[in-house]
Amino acid sequence: MTRAGAVRAVTPPSSSSSAAAAAAATQGSTHLSSSVIIRDAFVPAKQAQALRQHFLDTFEPKPASLSAERFVWDYWHVPDQYTLLRTPADNFFRTSGWDEIEAALIQFAERELGCSAMTPVWLSCYVDGCVQHLHADVPHGPWAFVYSLTEWDENTRPEFTGGETQMLRAETLDYWRGWFDGGAAKMSETGLNQDGIVEMIQPHFNRLTVFDPRVPHGVREVRGTRDVRKGRLVLHGWFSAPTPFYEGALATADGGLEDSVAEIINVALEPLFSMLSDPDMYAPIVGICSVRMRIGAEGGTPTEVRVLASNLKAHPGSDDVVEEQQAVEKAIVDALSSSGPFPSSEGHTDITLPLVFE
Repeated sequence: MTRAGAVRAVTPPSSSSSAAAAAAATQGSTHLSSSVIIRDAFVPAKQAQALRQHFLDTFEPKPASLSAERFVWDYWHVPDQYTLLRTPADNFFRTSGWDEIEAALIQFAERELGCSAMTPVWLSCYVDGCVQHLHADVPHGPWAFVYSLTEWDENTRPEFTGGETQMLRAETLDYWRGWFDGGAAKMSETGLNQDGIVEMIQPHFNRLTVFDPRVPHGVREVRGTRDVRKGRLVLHGWFSAPTPFYEGALATADGGLEDSVAEIINVALEPLFSMLSDPDMYAPIVGICSVRMRIGAEGGTPTEVRVLASNLKAHPGSDDVVEEQQAVEKAIVDALSSSGPFPSSEGHTDITLPLVFE
């Protein structure tokens, strides 16, 4: 089944600092694969540093300190699965810039993914012995995220080993197809090591990593420091509620879209959905594909249509899984590129349209 999210009113950031954070959060991303998006320098450096400094100040080693803020940790231990320290992020940072980082995350979700909400965010710390073994988070939302406050970048190494986010590579998830498509010959020459099985993503400071939570993932065991001020420190949660997002001249005051414009998009989507549901034309597919449409001030057809983020996965029985996924994405772009004519307006309009396949 294919569906598009419902329209939602969007409240803009309430302060200039929130607006600055949101603007920074919509700069260019790196797509490591269809399942992983990385945004370095996610928010202004001063904002990220302020969050980390609040954490460092709270846990400054003062043996006589009885501040209630120090007694926040849930030691979450599930044998053979999870070991880490965690606490609700909004409660911990409530007086130290939480509104701004929350606004940046929501703005990113709306503009870049077409998701209008996120789950409650955790602040987690990993010290010696902390780990997340491989698992999948299917029901929480179409995208998971990790935002790092860890002291780790190109020039600064942490006082521990491990701590990387691990994800099974697409080749691992479709291992035997790759074997018969030439993988066996390649392996006989090079062998197969961990980095060929699992993708490792370092939690660099001020880095946002967004990924498909259906893909088995985890955190490599941390070894070294027992000081929370020097461990792996991250915010994490899930983006949810796929919902079209509108900005610009054709958007209404409540964050919706003019009825005539919405109808033009629906007219373009109806035959597309029918075509994609035809098993003789396209393989069954699941996941979400979020598309950016730009309508110019002059109206007519869109001036730009492109895929922002996609974690579509074709049925494993398909002859070529990647080719099937790309064919669906191309059909979506082609259908929306020829939509219209849209009315003229006082300026351009950007539409983020999430299409969910179940």
